[in-house]
Amino acid sequence: MKRGIFNKYVKLLCKEIGISEEELFKKSKAGKVSSARFILYSMCYQRPMNILQISDLMSERGYTTSRQTIEYGISKINNEADPDVQEFISIAIQKYNHIAV
Repeated sequence: MKRGIFNKYVKLLCKEIGISEEELFKKSKAGKVSSARFILYSMCYQRPMNILQISDLMSERGYTTSRQTIEYGISKINNEADPDVQEFISIAIQKYNHIAV
């Protein structure tokens, strides 16, 4: 149900961070990639999507993750001191807020 907005967030995030979608959904603990996934989790959660929806959408793209990992990522981003991260998330949510999913 939320697939369309999820895919838009993925494209926007990858462009902003400078990684490919393949990198985002590849098992990697590289800081840039894991941070991007955490931002994606937070964007989706604030949309609002629930943890199960986020997990399912990640799985559809070939990336299996746990509820705990998603919750950890959301918490990490919520405690992020960099205001640019929060601003990016807010702008992304507002940009696609009018889209019916």
